[in-house]
Amino acid sequence: RVAKQDAYILLESLAFEGDFLEDEFDLGAKTKMLVYYFNGDGVKYLSNNRLALDANVFVDSKSKVYDVKESSFSIDDNAFEIDGIVDVLGNGVLDIDLSFDALKGDIQSLITLVPGNVSPELKKIRSKGEFYFAAYVKGKYSKTLEPEFDLVLRLKDGELYHEDLSEELKRANIDLSINNRSGKRKRGLLQIKEFSGVFGKEPFEAKLMVDDFKQPYIDFFADGAVPMNAVYKLFGKQFEGGSGRALVNELGLKGFYKDMVSPSRISRVDLLGDVELDDIILDISGEDLILDRARIQLKDNGLKIEDLDFEAPGTKLLFNASCQNLIPVLFADSVNTHRAELTFNADMKAEAIDFDELIALFETEVDSTEVGVEVYDSVHVAANKKRERITDFLDGKVSVSVAEYNWNKIEGTDFIGNLVFANNRLLVKEIKTKALGGTYDLSGIVFFEEEPYLEAHLKCIDVDGTDFFYQCDNFGQDMLTDKMISGLLNVDVTANVFWDAKGQMLEDKLYANVDWSLQDGRLKDFTLLQESLKGIVKKKDLEDVRFKNISNTIEVKKSNIIIPSMFIHSNIMNLQLAGLHTFDQHIDYKMKVNVGQLISDKFRNFDEERKPKKAKNGWFNVYCNVKGHIDDFKVKIGKKGVKDYLEGASQVLIEKAESSDEEVTQVQRSVLDKIMEDKPLEREEVLSDEGIPETVEEVDDEPEYLPGF
Repeated sequence: RVAKQDAYILLESLAFEGDFLEDEFDLGAKTKMLVYYFNGDGVKYLSNNRLALDANVFVDSKSKVYDVKESSFSIDDNAFEIDGIVDVLGNGVLDIDLSFDALKGDIQSLITLVPGNVSPELKKIRSKGEFYFAAYVKGKYSKTLEPEFDLVLRLKDGELYHEDLSEELKRANIDLSINNRSGKRKRGLLQIKEFSGVFGKEPFEAKLMVDDFKQPYIDFFADGAVPMNAVYKLFGKQFEGGSGRALVNELGLKGFYKDMVSPSRISRVDLLGDVELDDIILDISGEDLILDRARIQLKDNGLKIEDLDFEAPGTKLLFNASCQNLIPVLFADSVNTHRAELTFNADMKAEAIDFDELIALFETEVDSTEVGVEVYDSVHVAANKKRERITDFLDGKVSVSVAEYNWNKIEGTDFIGNLVFANNRLLVKEIKTKALGGTYDLSGIVFFEEEPYLEAHLKCIDVDGTDFFYQCDNFGQDMLTDKMISGLLNVDVTANVFWDAKGQMLEDKLYANVDWSLQDGRLKDFTLLQESLKGIVKKKDLEDVRFKNISNTIEVKKSNIIIPSMFIHSNIMNLQLAGLHTFDQHIDYKMKVNVGQLISDKFRNFDEERKPKKAKNGWFNVYCNVKGHIDDFKVKIGKKGVKDYLEGASQVLIEKAESSDEEVTQVQRSVLDKIMEDKPLEREEVLSDEGIPETVEEVDDEPEYLPGF
């Protein structure tokens, strides 16, 4: 096979000397160059490196033999001595016998020559101490032949540095060798016979052998302590310090790489050892994150976590888990060719969880005004892809029990349920909790895709209406707030929520079916109602409106909140209401008000008890339309369009009530069925657009007398 090579080099200087007319002569050559890149077979070997050569070669031009003597070669600040013979045999074949020895340098001398597809983390390593490096190349080289090579690197009683380690590895000893076995590159052998040292007075040692680069057999061993004050930077930029240690106890891994990546062959791999977390405290963004005295056992294809005690500000929990296929997941390629899945069963019991603190600790804060919109969006897209890749490996269940929790203003207790990961999605099953004075049941499916989406069913039972609005931040609006509403709220919601790749919710695709009721309700100083009925109802009455029970089933679709016809029996009047409320706060409400009742109330004294009125027959009604932006709306009186709208909305309500088992609850039941069957909800199962009345601008008209309301 012909090797493909390409390079981009700036030749800074080049000089030759010698008696070129003679058949035999001494050649002197000096050159300096900047190598922007050098690629071989698509692999980058050099990148932005300065190279220099000072060569002294005896040339036999007849025999085409070149004897290299007292020559040196340098890469950046690392210099090597070169000695040996190159014989040009013809037909593009060279017979090489060269040796290289380090004149000065450190570990970076070798790493500079490591192919660029090897982890860039190696590029961050430096060393001090007694350094030894030697290599030789011997054999024939051509387009199809490769010579034998052997490389040895040793560091004795030195110090090893890494850019992301806050402490060096002291008393470091390294014995590393690489060879390719008589010119067969893919049959190479890598051995780290010794890698040992002291991390913060804690000893650590490791060994590695990779035999046969074509069909690698891996033999790895590690034992010792890893102090957190030395390695905390490896966890992320937000980590600022650490204490405690992870004790690695005779951890060993042996087997063929092809078996390690295959879940069906992983039983042929030997894995044994354990890791103990000993009083670990990590300083993350100025807060302490504690991992106390957990034990992680590894045996064959299994991993077991015992009693991981996790503490963070406002959070304290105990975590236990067992899983299979850890090695195939760790060794999986970027597209997960062998479909490795981490099967697991976990249990989490928490005394308390503060979600606000946890999110603040781990989120990566990026300000779009500082980095620009494109960079800001790319960070979120990358985060989505990273999350999608992680969840693609997960196949298991986490049983969750939380005594107390908070998220924003929401404070809850007795959270129990199961989180099931499968097929790159999260199934939320049998979640129950207490909050806002009531109880909640939640089920749903989260699809972890480049553009994620959620299908969920939520029931809120006997929730305090004031607390509900307050702890939900009034749902981001100020038209109707917690200071205006009270009562006992029951809600049954089925929702489909979609996000784009940047993490922004797609409001136009949001769908929700909300069945709700409010008992013993009360509206205080509700501006929209006061302005709509100004001049029709006493101002003092409108300051405090009470009703026994109201209910409705509203839909959220295409950035609109659709309110079917509903009847409200209050302490000041009885009315019928239907309409539309858009996400950009435009409204179009149609109302029918029982005016006869209001006229009779003109002659009564103020009702201090504010008891809701009963419906009466024979009273006449007035129609009105409230339309515009919530900050600038107009009220028009007249039945034209309003009456038809209300009757149409009423018919929709009646049809939905009659077909509730077949349509409205079918969507709710469908979500639950899909969850239990582990199947996604199809898009066509969402309710259609039928039954949504058009908005009509109204004109004045005569009041209508109706038999009853």
